[in-house]
Amino acid sequence: MKPAKEETSRRVKEGFHLAGLIPVEAQPLDFNMPWSDALMPIGQNYLAVERAVYECASAGCETIWIICSRETTPIIRHRIGDWVYDPNINVSVLRHTHDPSSRLKQIPIFYIPIHPKDKQKRTGLAWSILYGYNRAYQISRMFSRWSTPGKYYVVFPHGIYPPSVVRKHRLKISSPTSFYTKSPDGKTALDGELLSFSFDITEAAMFKKNFRNEEQILFKSGMWKDGAFVGEKLPIEQRFTGRFVKLETLLQGANIVDENTMTVKWYYDISSWDKYCTFLASPDRLRLKFPSSVLKYREFNPIGLDSLEDENLLHEEEFDMLDEIE
Repeated sequence: MKPAKEETSRRVKEGFHLAGLIPVEAQPLDFNMPWSDALMPIGQNYLAVERAVYECASAGCETIWIICSRETTPIIRHRIGDWVYDPNINVSVLRHTHDPSSRLKQIPIFYIPIHPKDKQKRTGLAWSILYGYNRAYQISRMFSRWSTPGKYYVVFPHGIYPPSVVRKHRLKISSPTSFYTKSPDGKTALDGELLSFSFDITEAAMFKKNFRNEEQILFKSGMWKDGAFVGEKLPIEQRFTGRFVKLETLLQGANIVDENTMTVKWYYDISSWDKYCTFLASPDRLRLKFPSSVLKYREFNPIGLDSLEDENLLHEEEFDMLDEIE
């Protein structure tokens, strides 16, 4: 009971906000499917991006931000919806209340389309993380400075491991020290692995600097003259290199504290067809089960309209979720 009280104390008294970032928009992989690479199935009726959403919810994120293109936003939203339930609930309390839905926490999901000016110029895994961080901060700041995220938790759709294991590490993820998930052989996102990690505003500034130092845009050298930039242009193959900034380059300089890490029992990188086939051929794929109640499609009601959902069905749905959690 003590850790739960400590977590509640920090979130309520300090107004702490943990924002989950899911970078869907990146350089195309070799799947060559007519849909987004993040929609690759990892189980029966279970998609890669859904596993990432479920991990963010399990980690204790107050909001979830999916960074994707305008073309892929509708189909992802049609699958996931506007919000999910927090899977970390007190089952005993819900079983002794007349309205279980009133005790369940809703986690809103926001979809952030990449700006058109960044298309084919900066769009990549590194830029999606930075852009998602920037938009999540700006949009939250529009409402109140108290609603701005204190930390950001990044989850990659193509890094596959048990998503629910982070539930018991919520305090570490929300602590001031950055949190990193480790593979069985001890590698993290600092090694380029698609494993979750957290960062704060100070580290975000360092990540931006790393990106700027690595990015080459259009000009090799030049100067501003009469309101226009005049100079020598880079060769075509050397322009807009921000698209190819690697994850380990973006996170260069970040420190890991062993006490704030979590080692998963198994992990698969499915960012290519061969790696994807390796995962499908493994026995670990059978361990992934679709959390139907948590990830069921839900929408926020339009302003001024009543919910059309039957209350009795709602109660049955919530208790079905309790059975799955137990």
